[in-house]
Amino acid sequence: MASTPPAGTKTPPTTTTALSITKGTVASHDQSVEAPAASSASSAIGTKSATIATSRGDGYKGKALRSWPQLPPEIIRLIANFHLELAAPTQNLPNTWEPRFYPRDTLRNGHRPWPFAPRTIFMAARDTRTLELLMSVCPQWGVAIEHHSFWNAALNAIDPLDQYPHYGWAQPPPAPEHSSSAPAPGPVKLTPYIHFRNLIQASCLPCLLNGPSGWSHGLAQGRRIINGVPRLGTITVCKPHAERRSATFFYCGVCLRDGDLARRLGQDALRFAQEQVLRAERAVRDRQPGAEIQRQRAAEAARVAYDEAARLTNVMPAECLGVNEDEGVFRGIHATCKTCRIEWLCRQAMTAADEREKEVRGEGEMLLKTLGMARNRPGVLGPMDPQVRDAVMVYLDLAEGTISSVLSLAIDRGWLSSQTRWVELMGQALASRKLTAAAEGAEYAAGLLGRNAGRRGRRGKSVSPASLGEHDLDLLEEYDYEDEDSELDESDDEREATSALEKTITEMALGDWARGRILDGSWVDPADIWYRSDNPDFPVQAVHPVPWAVSPPPSPVDLESPAGDSPSMPTVNAHPGPPSPPPPSYALAEAAHHGHIRQMRVVLLPVLRNIVRRIVVECALDASEGVVGAPDPAMRATRMSLADVVRELREEEGVWFDGVDWSERRKNARKDAEAREREEEDAQRARRLTDGSDDSSEDGTSRTSDTGSSATVHSTPTLGTTPTPPPPEEPTKETLQERTHGQPTIAVMPVLHPPRLLRPIPHVPDTIEHLPPYSMESLRLVWREACAPLYHCRCTVCERAMAAAQAAQGGTPVNVPPAPAPVVPAVVTDTDRDKSPLVLHLPAEDDAQGLDVGSVVSFVEESDLVSKLEDEEYHRGYDDDQLAVSARKRSVDELESEESADDVTRDRGGTPPKRARTGEREYNTTGFFKRRSEELDGDTDSDDTTSEGHPYKRARSEVAESPPASRDSEQETPTPAVRRPR
Repeated sequence: MASTPPAGTKTPPTTTTALSITKGTVASHDQSVEAPAASSASSAIGTKSATIATSRGDGYKGKALRSWPQLPPEIIRLIANFHLELAAPTQNLPNTWEPRFYPRDTLRNGHRPWPFAPRTIFMAARDTRTLELLMSVCPQWGVAIEHHSFWNAALNAIDPLDQYPHYGWAQPPPAPEHSSSAPAPGPVKLTPYIHFRNLIQASCLPCLLNGPSGWSHGLAQGRRIINGVPRLGTITVCKPHAERRSATFFYCGVCLRDGDLARRLGQDALRFAQEQVLRAERAVRDRQPGAEIQRQRAAEAARVAYDEAARLTNVMPAECLGVNEDEGVFRGIHATCKTCRIEWLCRQAMTAADEREKEVRGEGEMLLKTLGMARNRPGVLGPMDPQVRDAVMVYLDLAEGTISSVLSLAIDRGWLSSQTRWVELMGQALASRKLTAAAEGAEYAAGLLGRNAGRRGRRGKSVSPASLGEHDLDLLEEYDYEDEDSELDESDDEREATSALEKTITEMALGDWARGRILDGSWVDPADIWYRSDNPDFPVQAVHPVPWAVSPPPSPVDLESPAGDSPSMPTVNAHPGPPSPPPPSYALAEAAHHGHIRQMRVVLLPVLRNIVRRIVVECALDASEGVVGAPDPAMRATRMSLADVVRELREEEGVWFDGVDWSERRKNARKDAEAREREEEDAQRARRLTDGSDDSSEDGTSRTSDTGSSATVHSTPTLGTTPTPPPPEEPTKETLQERTHGQPTIAVMPVLHPPRLLRPIPHVPDTIEHLPPYSMESLRLVWREACAPLYHCRCTVCERAMAAAQAAQGGTPVNVPPAPAPVVPAVVTDTDRDKSPLVLHLPAEDDAQGLDVGSVVSFVEESDLVSKLEDEEYHRGYDDDQLAVSARKRSVDELESEESADDVTRDRGGTPPKRARTGEREYNTTGFFKRRSEELDGDTDSDDTTSEGHPYKRARSEVAESPPASRDSEQETPTPAVRRPR
């Protein structure tokens, strides 16, 4: 500790730079001692060089060789002044210490009720770091800035009464031992910078800021060092603040506001000011000199203390200190106050609004509007959304949550309000719930009135309460005592119901938003937009597959056009339209992704089922017409890529209708093609006749040669002996039903007259090459679901289960084969296998009875040719491996043929296979009977009687067929059936 000069002694004049008691101050002293010598040497060199330069005539007069260290101290301090002025706008104060302007009528004698001293102390501690950075430019600048007037003003702010002047003095080290005759050096005056540094490092800064003006509470009480304070860096605190920092919310770590200490010290200052007023009044009564002036000053000080205490008690009754949970903004801070949370929330909101405005125009203002903020009114929050308002209030009052979570919620709600129908749907849901609650309340009130009337009637008939039963005695209780927590429980239940309702409304709004994008032709999934996998630089137009079904918008009437002019044609809008802002958060993007998948299924599943229906019908027609190698519908659907499916949606208008008769359209198309061919042949014949009339001689010669050649061709014996094949006969309805009876079926939509147009019809993009992975997957899922009936199991068990399920749901009935007959060995020849077709069964719609049943397509798959073709098609390979499916379920006959083709003999273990034999074998079904022991020695010719003619006694038995023999015993004699006793 530095020694204090004795009282009454004159302070020695400062002749050189002082020596500090600290290590850092010693370094400053060394620099300051070496600075004059270096400066004088540099001045001498500069003067000599300037003289030489002047003699040469360059005109610089000594300024050419000067640099930044050689600037005069006055110029360096002037540079420091301008540096502080330029840095002031960027080094803002916490809102706790910002000056607030009150109306003039609230002032008392010109006093503004706001702490000016704490604000000055905080600014001094803040600007110290700025000047220290400027002092590190070079040692000469550090020496010059140490004598800046800023340090004197800072000393007056933290120690206005000069209670600790000894921090500005230092005792130099004693003289060396060999110079004992030299006098001991006296105390040395330190520079204002070192004086301020010594005092601020030994004081508690929170106590200085929260103490009354002029009290200097907390000076020389610093015990602990705390790092990482915003705007201040490293500060020193007293022992109570250091000990209770981690245990309780003692002060704010941002603005260092301690409300409890400020209120306690404010009350002490008010009591002290009142005592001073009483002393001044006593001095006035005693008629002491200057007592009147003393009383006026005491009264003014009392008014200041009263206003300060009232402000601390009423204006800021509680700072709402809370544990800091936002490590992203307030890193390393133990607690924050409400004022700092409001300030930083508004600051982060402004920054986020600027960033959102750069990304999407208008989104920044939407964020500020959601929070109820305005750029010209910082610090004012008034959100209108209930959930955003609750989140803001919880964060500001209870310090729960983070600023990023509040801003994310506000951004999401702003996007939902501006881009979807969330506000409209939420208003309708709340109105419906209120209407339902009002109806239930009216019903409950009516029931309560009825019960009360019944009670009064029963009481009037009774003579005394003793004559009433237990039930009637219970009815005498008129008052229903409610639980004290019933209102709280109701509010919690209502809050939970509102939260569930908001979640449901959000899903509905996102589904409606995704539906609008799909109908507009934008099939890009929101998940692809969130992961930046879309191609915004590759715009793709979309077309309407049924343009005549689109209602044109009403064209505006041109008032300036004359009466006889027709209105202008409406402008066709391009589809899809301008891209809307994507969901701003991951939660919204995920919900929008699920909504996009659901809406793709709702919009495209009916039309994709129509495509599958067309494939099934065309394959069945090809098979019924005897087309060699008619493909399986499942294989044909497998070979179709998603691009082919989208092309079918875009170019084929018939798939957007339910109940189209594709067989009739096929016949009409063939007739049209034949008519066009005949027209072309007639046109060619007419051209040949026209060309032949110009040159009749050449035409006659050519006609004669043609006639001769044709006669020569037709005279061949082949045409006379080969019979002409008859034209193919179209199978009738009865023939088709007979051929498809008892076979597996695939349900399709019935034929409607007229077909029904699907709604809604979206715009289909010209190509799907631009679709990212998630978008392709959503389209692939819908196509896979539409093709699911092609891959269902067609065995009798599954057919019955499917028929039962559809009958239970009231759906379209499916042809179910009858119960299977007993297994009869059948020999299938190659001729029968070659003639087995794929039969189409399309029952006509009965308009009179109004039957709306589904037609079915039956397949007879017993041909080796069809199996070979399918195997070749399946093993051929496809471009779209993701759409490839497994082969169909094989029948028992195919498995047996595969086994018989295997030459390798395998040993079968376990039980024999549960299959009936198909070979032509005869079994002896004659029953055996029980024989006596004495008859076992001889043989008998009769099976049913003994030698005496008496029938044998038999047990009650049933016939049981033996299981089929294994592969090893196929060459042995078959085992006859035996009778199993019951």
